[in-house]
Amino acid sequence: MDDADRYLNVVDVEATCRPGRPPAGMVDEIIGVGLTVVDLQEGRRIGKHGILAPPANESRPKPAANPKTPSNPHPHWRAG
Repeated sequence: MDDADRYLNVVDVEATCRPGRPPAGMVDEIIGVGLTVVDLQEGRRIGKHGILAPPANESRPKPAANPKTPSNPHPHWRAG
């Protein structure tokens, strides 16, 4: 197996979701992206990264509604 086929990037996009359409004045948006790098030859994860996306209309994130969603603010978020 050459290096081009050895590694697999797994991308997990977390987004707001609700049944039906968003309430007036709100939009569904991406709230986080996870990336895991898997070594297929060894069958194990070799890297894990997560980025929380800043909300489009806020300077700070809301508390996570899902306990599986990471709640540490991304360092690029503006304080405020």
